[in-house]
Amino acid sequence: MKTWFPATVLATLFLFAMAAGPDAALAFPDEICADCHTNTGGEPTEVSNAMLDGSIHEGLSCTDCHIGIQSVPHARKLATPDCETCHEETVEIYVQHGRGVVGESADVPTCWDCHGSHHILPHTDTESTVHTSNLPETCGSCHEDQEFLNRLNIKFKHPIEVYQRGIHGKATAGGVDQAASCNDCHSTGGTAHRILPPGDITSTINFFNISKTCGQCHSMIQKEFEEGLHGELVSRGEVDSPTCTTCHGEHGILAIDDPRSPVSAFRVAAATCSPCHDSAKLNEKYDLPSGRLQSYVDSYHGLKSRAGDKTVANCSSCHSSHRVLPSDDPRSSVAVNNLVQTCGHCHTGMSAERASKTKIHEPVTGVAEGWPY
Repeated sequence: MKTWFPATVLATLFLFAMAAGPDAALAFPDEICADCHTNTGGEPTEVSNAMLDGSIHEGLSCTDCHIGIQSVPHARKLATPDCETCHEETVEIYVQHGRGVVGESADVPTCWDCHGSHHILPHTDTESTVHTSNLPETCGSCHEDQEFLNRLNIKFKHPIEVYQRGIHGKATAGGVDQAASCNDCHSTGGTAHRILPPGDITSTINFFNISKTCGQCHSMIQKEFEEGLHGELVSRGEVDSPTCTTCHGEHGILAIDDPRSPVSAFRVAAATCSPCHDSAKLNEKYDLPSGRLQSYVDSYHGLKSRAGDKTVANCSSCHSSHRVLPSDDPRSSVAVNNLVQTCGHCHTGMSAERASKTKIHEPVTGVAEGWPY
C-alpha cells in the first residue's frame, strides 16, 4: 500500500535530503513522522510524539532517539531508538543480564523492555515501570512467563509470586519504598544495569556475598553474623556453612513471628538448625555431637514448645540467632561464664554453679533436681 505525502511535506523532505548529503542522519520535523505515526482511519496509533508529554524525555524530537533514518518512508528496523547517544555510560555498564550477554542473546531485555518506550518516567515516580513498587510486575513480565523460563532452562518458576507472599513483597506493595525489591538484591555495583547470575563471584547473590547484600538494610545483623562461626566459615569459602538465605529463604522471606517461617520459634529447631546439625556427614566432618534435635525435642524446652508455648527457649534463644559461637569461645552465649546471663533471661536467680552443671540437651526425665529455676 502506497503512502501519500502532502506536497509541502515532500518539498521539505527534498530540501533536508539535499542539505544533509547521502550519508548523514536526518533530523526530520516531528510533523513529518506524525504523517504516518498517528491515528488514521480509526486504526490504533502505533507511536506518536505526543506520547512524550509528561515523560522524562518531553521536549525531544523523534529523530533525537531514532537517529538512523535517512528517508521517509523507512525500514522498520531503522526505528529502533539509540539510547547510547545520551546514556553512553549506562550502555557501557549494561553488558549482561543474568546469563545473557547483550548482543549475543535475543532474550536479554532491552532498555525499553524495562523502562517503557515513549512515556518513560524517572525511577522515583510511583508510576514508573522501574519504581520500587512496580519492579515485581516489570521483572515478572519475563520471570513469571513459564514458556520463557522453560526455554532458557531457568529452574525458579515463580520468583515474583513467591516474593509477593513474603514480608518484603508485602511491604513494597504497601508503599514502603525502603523494603527490598528486585533491584536491591540483584543489582551488582550499585546499578540495576549490572545484574549477574549467582555463579559469578562478583554477583550480589553469589553465596559468598549474600550477607553483604542483606547487610545493605540489616547492617547490625550482618556484623553479628560475620563475627559468628557461620560467617567465619563462609568467609573461608566453606559452602557447608549457612548464610542468610539458608535460614530465611530467598524470595519468600517471612517475619520471624509468622508460624510458617523456618526461623519462627516453633520451626527453627526442626526446619532450620537440624538439617545441618543432624547431618551425619557434617557432624563427622566438623567433629560435632549428633542427635541434637532429638535431645532438644525430648527436653523440657522442646516438650513445652511442642505443646504450643511461644515463650519457651529454642535454639536461637540460647545460641543466639546470628552471632553463633562454639561453647569453648569465651564470647559465646553458651560459654560457661555466660550461662547465668543467657539462662537468666528466663530463669532469674540461677547460680553460676547450677548453670555450669545443668545439661540443657537432656530428656525431661533426667532433669537435674530443682528444675525449673
